[in-house]
Amino acid sequence: MSDSDAQQISLGLAQAYEVFQKHDQAKDEFVRMMISKIKTLEERLQNQDFELEQKTDLVSYYHKALKQSESELQKQKTKQEQSNFTLVLLDGDIMLFHDKYLEKGMEGGKDAARGLKVAVESYMDEKGTSSRILVQVYANVSGLKKLYDTCDVNGFIQGFNMFDGLYQIIDAGNGKECSDEKVKKLFELFIKDVHCNHIIFGASADNGYARLLEAYAGNERLTLLEGPPFARELASIVRQSQTTQFASVFRSSKKDPVIDQLSQLSLFSPEAAPAQLTILSPVSAQPASLTNAVSRTYAALASRPPVAKAQNQTAIETKRSRSPWTENGFPIWQNVHGERVDEKLKAPMKDIEAVKGKKLCNNYHLFDNCLYGNDDCEHRHGPRLSEAELVAQRVLARSTPCFAGSECENPWCTCGHQCHYGFNCNRSQCRFPHISDIKPAQKI
Repeated sequence: MSDSDAQQISLGLAQAYEVFQKHDQAKDEFVRMMISKIKTLEERLQNQDFELEQKTDLVSYYHKALKQSESELQKQKTKQEQSNFTLVLLDGDIMLFHDKYLEKGMEGGKDAARGLKVAVESYMDEKGTSSRILVQVYANVSGLKKLYDTCDVNGFIQGFNMFDGLYQIIDAGNGKECSDEKVKKLFELFIKDVHCNHIIFGASADNGYARLLEAYAGNERLTLLEGPPFARELASIVRQSQTTQFASVFRSSKKDPVIDQLSQLSLFSPEAAPAQLTILSPVSAQPASLTNAVSRTYAALASRPPVAKAQNQTAIETKRSRSPWTENGFPIWQNVHGERVDEKLKAPMKDIEAVKGKKLCNNYHLFDNCLYGNDDCEHRHGPRLSEAELVAQRVLARSTPCFAGSECENPWCTCGHQCHYGFNCNRSQCRFPHISDIKPAQKI
């Protein structure tokens, strides 16, 4: 082998070694890189395991907390259900118990409370609700005593209140609106009470509750209880609301003879009114406007003095000149369609404001006769009004709408019978009937 061949072989081996060395270095670099990546992945896996463990613990914690909250909520719900109650709120001057209860005194009061409880429970069972019953009845007790003058009213009330600790008949006082105000305040209080799951509201014949109830028409927590027929201004509310009757407990008509006639009128058929009413002459000591009579509560009507007292007026009454409308009432004007329209009256605003401030009795000053007499009437009697004052008083009286509207045939009705703007009225809540022709054409 020559020297050149040996050099050639040596050079080849050196080059091969160099190649092998580079391969080894690349292999080492690859191994180190893989080890590094594996360590990185292991660290990330450990972190993810830790995070997963934390999340698992958190989910377990929230799951336990949710279970505990549901348990607490169920306990609170159970407690609330135990605290829930149904309120029976009654205007006792309107919702009159059947005479058979009053005639039995204390025992009758207990029977009436028992009958009311059965009726309420039956009604609420139909609605799928069961709870305690709270009964609050506000009434003019002194008026009820005169209305049921042969009955032991005190004993009846005691028996009713003794039946259950949550049943009460409360004396609201002998003012005309005393019961109304207390009933309204109590309704506003309990309708917002979360524990009060339902209110059965009894004041069916009083227009005065319309403003209170219109905001709750259709409310699922409210039922309107009908005793006497629902008043006209409650009609739209009644159509939207739940209603019921407890006929075995409450009268369906008022006890006053004049009001008994009115109570027979259908709420949704006012055209039947004139034919069914018997207008009483003032000479018979029953001259009051039937419309005004409707606006009074039963207990207030019952507080009127005996007829003999009404006929034997004081010296002031006998000396005063007679009203031009004493014998026959007001002339009744009708339009060409036979609808009652009010004749035009003109009075200075200062005269109207003057008589308004005096709170005068319409029946006394306009017809010379008041059912309540001088002692019990809440409005002023006294000296005869001047002609100008009489006109102003008539204008003022017309600010109250007549329940029969243009169908009214009562000559002693002091109320307004139609809106004097007719179909041109743009008042959104006008309380008066609207007819096309408001021009008087004939007098009957």
